[in-house]
Amino acid sequence: MAVSVSAVDFRTGARADLAGLRDVVGDRLLVVDGIQGFGVADLDWTDADVLVVGGQKWLRAGWGSGFVALSPRALDRIRPVLGGWTGVEDPGNYDGRPHRPLPNARRFSVTNGSPFASGAFATALEQLESVGVPAVEERIAGTVDQLLAALATAGTPVLSPTGRADRAGIVVAGTSAGAASAVTARLADAGVTATAHGEDRVRLSVHATTTTAAIDAALDVLGGTL
Repeated sequence: MAVSVSAVDFRTGARADLAGLRDVVGDRLLVVDGIQGFGVADLDWTDADVLVVGGQKWLRAGWGSGFVALSPRALDRIRPVLGGWTGVEDPGNYDGRPHRPLPNARRFSVTNGSPFASGAFATALEQLESVGVPAVEERIAGTVDQLLAALATAGTPVLSPTGRADRAGIVVAGTSAGAASAVTARLADAGVTATAHGEDRVRLSVHATTTTAAIDAALDVLGGTL
């Protein structure tokens, strides 16, 4: 048995209480999708039995990169179903016989990864480690505070958590019914990348490099259309 959860919800921006979930789920495996939190939220990822992260989001490593990490309990309980030739012992020995799965997490490997994607991912991790996740989290939290204050002043509804302990880098602004796509297009014209979620929600993602000018550009659109 397992419980699966997103560390940070991609639609609402809400941060999960991984430590609390770890206590509640007991002996069940805790499977965590960390793509919207890894690199931006200073969480204790050891609460997860399985952590899955893609590099194209907050790590900004590009598509085709990422990782999965498994606890000893997960390695003991989960068996590879759709494995590949790189997940077995002696993969270069083409003897036509079944080979035993590797004893570690590499048993889940399907094939060799791209060296270019792996290099980009390694560089992104090195850059993150050079400043530390707490510093990135603090920088983003301050910019999110600035954005939230500006949205409140503009009378724009915020549909994501506003408390620092309950969020990461995602801010969701409400729009008029049916206006989300048009608002997203206007943001793009202003140089701001956002995502329309449904017909009345626009998701903004605040990075450590997000500038005050970018916040102002977003507010010029959001404050004038909502």
